[in-house]
Amino acid sequence: MSVKQSGIERVGFTDLRGPYGAINIECSLYPSNPQLNAQNLTPALIYIHGGGYNVGTGDEFENGCRILAEKAGVQVYLAVLNWLRGNGGRDRGVDPDHVFGGGDSAGGNMTAALSLRLRGEGKRAMAGNVIFEFASNYIRAGVPPSALYISPGQHSVPSLKDLPAAAVYTCGLECLRDVDVEFASNWKRLAFRSPGTNTKPCAMGFLQMVPWSSTAMKALLQVAQDLRDTIKSGQK
Repeated sequence: MSVKQSGIERVGFTDLRGPYGAINIECSLYPSNPQLNAQNLTPALIYIHGGGYNVGTGDEFENGCRILAEKAGVQVYLAVLNWLRGNGGRDRGVDPDHVFGGGDSAGGNMTAALSLRLRGEGKRAMAGNVIFEFASNYIRAGVPPSALYISPGQHSVPSLKDLPAAAVYTCGLECLRDVDVEFASNWKRLAFRSPGTNTKPCAMGFLQMVPWSSTAMKALLQVAQDLRDTIKSGQK
């Protein structure tokens, strides 16, 4: 079934030079009413889609990301962090101090793992995380499921210190809900801003369901509003 994409100011496409060839940035989503700071720069969200680490494409999540970009007033990219904080973001008017990470399922796990990796390497943290669900699948032989980058939600409070603020959104109809709640609870105990919103009527992957579900749309609009409010508080 074809679905009409939600409206947005414009969509961009580009390629980056990668270690093994060109990397296609499938879509850069530009809102019609961006949240500009005093330097006329726009916050950005890097979205990492889910799919159990082995299926899915950015196209499947574009409609939901369009809504998130438009309602939160941020640019949304399927991109790489260094590029967005460097020349790529500078050419597109991105505020390097307000680059957020986000994702669902495996993408949510990768978002948390990216924050942990940046901390471990002593690199600059992202402005915050928007995480929908966690997942672990297709782990390399010899790597325990409890490894920090594989299951960040299962680790103790001390191991989660010095990470950026996170908003963790769980669903009432989701097999990974307990992992989400545990992770959000640990971040709360560290005094981070972590609403840990429980979108009770929704199922896992509600970002993809917004064309057909008013409940999923309501949940996504709440995510966008939370992101907008977080950016406003950080720009003061």
